[in-house]
Amino acid sequence: MGHLLLHEENIVAGLDALNFKEALGKIVEALPGWGLQGIDKQKILELLILREQIGTTAIGHGIALPHCFSPEVHEPIVAFGVSPSGVPFPSLDGRPVHFIFLLILPQKDAAE
Repeated sequence: MGHLLLHEENIVAGLDALNFKEALGKIVEALPGWGLQGIDKQKILELLILREQIGTTAIGHGIALPHCFSPEVHEPIVAFGVSPSGVPFPSLDGRPVHFIFLLILPQKDAAE
């Protein structure tokens, strides 16, 4: 049986945020300690925001796929945020985001 990446603890239901930075911050903050042992959550958040500023990951239809690479991460970390009211994102279709699939990957996988 394969290794599960998404766990109940990594899901933020009822996400309420004024903008994408706040939404990403709430999802990162909710990540359980066992997944980020010894990892600076603030640094991860900064990497996610920096990636979002390069180009939006809000692909439209209420979906965003924020991601980053970190030398501190050795296994992929996945989190999922659901916002019933929607989060203002610089999305491709100009609509708010309701589903945020967040991915933090090891730096060594950046080439892939």
